[in-house]
Amino acid sequence: MIVDATVDYIKEQWPDELGEMTALILDAPIVGVNSTYVKRWAIRKESKTIILYRLPIMRLESSSNPSAERVRIEHHVFEAAAALIDKEPWELILGDDDN
Repeated sequence: MIVDATVDYIKEQWPDELGEMTALILDAPIVGVNSTYVKRWAIRKESKTIILYRLPIMRLESSSNPSAERVRIEHHVFEAAAALIDKEPWELILGDDDN
């Protein structure tokens, strides 16, 4: 629900750039033998898709505070959406000052 609500918000705020964005939630990324980091998200620019990896987000960064959990999940959605359009997450969070 948090991912869906955040994606809806981003699409409403950035309709020209992200209005057609879709989000997928998969269990986990493929991790190589020599990997030292587990991805939390990935992007597919050609299909305007962000992919969020549920297990790393929920298991490697968990908190007992529901508000902190929500903010953390929202942050990953913003990071992925921003990467999709070559922006920084804070640019999406702060919005466009021209409006």
